[in-house]
Amino acid sequence: ATYAAKILKDTGHIDWAKTSRQILYLINGTDPTPGAYLIYQDEKIKCFRPEILTWKGPEKPGTILIADDRDGLVIKTEDSALKIDEVQAPGKKRMGATVFLRGKKLEMGTVLN
Repeated sequence: ATYAAKILKDTGHIDWAKTSRQILYLINGTDPTPGAYLIYQDEKIKCFRPEILTWKGPEKPGTILIADDRDGLVIKTEDSALKIDEVQAPGKKRMGATVFLRGKKLEMGTVLN
């Protein structure tokens, strides 16, 4: 057995300046509670089922690369990019990112903090 720090609600806030693997572990490790989340326009959006993608662009970490109802949600990380397959908006059920993006538009090129 090893010691682990106490998991708080703020533990789930995603720092996009970390590597894709570190973020993947955070998302999987905090599922289902407290859940890993991003903040877009002062709204917490929980993220689930991440997938690491190869991306070698010059964008800053946290930049929304793709956000549409066909390709889903892809966000730049320190070393590559992460595709988020499922999300949960506040007060809503967990749903596929493509379904979520049919009703809520996330501006591509926005840098998340």
